[in-house]
Amino acid sequence: MVHVHSGGSMLTLYISLDAVAGPSNMNLAIAAHDFGDSSSQLAASNVPFPPCAVRIMEEGWKDYLPLTLILTEFSRGQQYASRRAETTQLRNGILINRDLAAMETSERWMGMTDFIDAADRMPHLIRMHYCPKEGRHVLASAWMAHYHNIIAHPDFRSIHGLLIQYDMDICRRAVAHQHFNPGTWQANIYDAIKSDYLLYRQERFDSQGYPWRSANNGTPSTAPAPPPPPALARLPPLLTQPFPRSALPHCFPTSSQKVTANSRRMAHMSAMHTTPGVAIQPLASSLTSARSAAPKITLPSDAGRSDSIRRIITPLRWNVWRDELQAAGCLAEFSDIPIGIHDGFRISVSAPIMATYTPPNHQSSQSNPEALKLHIHTELSARRYSGPFHPSRLESLIGPFRTSPMGIIPKSNPGTYHIIQDFSFPRNHPSIFSVNDDIDASEFQCEWGTFVECVLLIADAPEGTQASVNDVQNAYRNIPIHPDDQPYLVIFFLGLVILDHCAAFGSCSAPGIFGRLADAIVRIFKRYGVQAIIKWVDDFVFWRYPTRRLRDGSFEYPYDESLIFSVAAKLGWPWSPSKHTPFASSFTYNGFTWNIPSRTVELPETKKLKYLERLAPWITGATFTLKDCEKLVGTLNHCCLAVPEG
Repeated sequence: MVHVHSGGSMLTLYISLDAVAGPSNMNLAIAAHDFGDSSSQLAASNVPFPPCAVRIMEEGWKDYLPLTLILTEFSRGQQYASRRAETTQLRNGILINRDLAAMETSERWMGMTDFIDAADRMPHLIRMHYCPKEGRHVLASAWMAHYHNIIAHPDFRSIHGLLIQYDMDICRRAVAHQHFNPGTWQANIYDAIKSDYLLYRQERFDSQGYPWRSANNGTPSTAPAPPPPPALARLPPLLTQPFPRSALPHCFPTSSQKVTANSRRMAHMSAMHTTPGVAIQPLASSLTSARSAAPKITLPSDAGRSDSIRRIITPLRWNVWRDELQAAGCLAEFSDIPIGIHDGFRISVSAPIMATYTPPNHQSSQSNPEALKLHIHTELSARRYSGPFHPSRLESLIGPFRTSPMGIIPKSNPGTYHIIQDFSFPRNHPSIFSVNDDIDASEFQCEWGTFVECVLLIADAPEGTQASVNDVQNAYRNIPIHPDDQPYLVIFFLGLVILDHCAAFGSCSAPGIFGRLADAIVRIFKRYGVQAIIKWVDDFVFWRYPTRRLRDGSFEYPYDESLIFSVAAKLGWPWSPSKHTPFASSFTYNGFTWNIPSRTVELPETKKLKYLERLAPWITGATFTLKDCEKLVGTLNHCCLAVPEG
């Protein structure tokens, strides 16, 4: 079967020999030995289409046609010949289901260059072979517009797999005779695909996430995509315009950093195969750190930071902290605070990541994925997470990384949960160390307001003393982590990975970093006249003593809650409005109810009921695990602080 195609002064012969379909009844318009103009040159891109692709078009395009079937590389020479027997067999003129499924799987993993090549060839296939002939030009123009929409889309360079899935969906709808113009961008369809990709129906995608895998060798591709090939010159102008810089993969020059680690770990990691990592190129900071736990601080430029995938995200205002600490006379003591806010805090890991490591999440998160999805939605919306990415895609951007298993712990309020990362996993592994194994928690010292300290404040409190309790909203999540340490904080979910930019619950260094910030803000508040403050993690108790008694018997105080909120707002320190308790003579702190005038402390009624319920199963003859026993002992030890006689 010979097809004649005229293009300018060139005459191209497309010769298709289909042994399965048998000889064609079509009369040849030109004999095979009639060469016409012997000086004419054939275009290298005009590779004949596979017979099965031609047959599908000639029969009115009633069956799905994978783009991988018309790739130039697939169609050319021995590659096509070697696959022909197993991938282009026809049964009554139609690809059999097994082969069609295989080609669709390959299509799902196409690289950008292959997709552009197929997108260039598909309109030509339609113009040459689609029947009825009178519809060829209109249909080819519509599909050219379709591919124009895809390749020009802002997501094409970063997550082109979604656009390939969009193309596959549109093609399936077209061959299913859903009457629509494929050249019209279907925003609802693409939005649904992108939503599924981000968090939900994983079954629509490969079990390892969505593709950044080359269709040529089936292995993850980590290199930046090449520019569109010259063949695209025949497509509309927008397809050949340079992509905006913001859409290109971010690549960072490597910054040298001295690291130390124990010899056993370094020997193990050096033996592991890996891809060299990349990091943000730093500029020297005018600030220096006084803390021995932190290496020399470097400061990426603001212009580069906005483009970086490893970015600094925090509500805290570093310059205000610097000025307030200077005014409080303690900037030298807390010089690491404004640097950490601006540059990201170091988590004090010493060993570099030599190979990507992604263990599965714990069963608690797998059995309750909706809670984890909600958490991820929240963090993505706040820009504290970036992604999701296919693992190979993220590795191409930031180098090797590691994830720690996610877990879910129910809170006391039904339907609410603590989301944690198990940075201590794996435990007791002979060759793989956890992130926490490499963190020396003793490097992060801070002050905590203990039970005894609260007792002493109440014991010495003058008449009229009041306290106000305030809770920091998303406490650890306000702490930015240095870009070089963010590869240790990656999240694994539904086969995809998400880059975390902030401190997370479960890291040995997170409480200490937050405590360091809390120590600094206490000094700032005291500069503004706050008379006493105690804190336990994210709970702060502000005290105030009366300056004088008024005639009506009430007291006058030097400040109220407005001071607490105004100073915090200036610093970018977010209090939780729902957990704020105004100044009063009684308050709840550290799990106890405190009464200043009566100088008493007791368990809240809700806690009493909770602990009695926990004790109920402990009857004669019952058996419990060691973990159950340890949990109960911890509860009773806590109760004994307020009930010393038990």
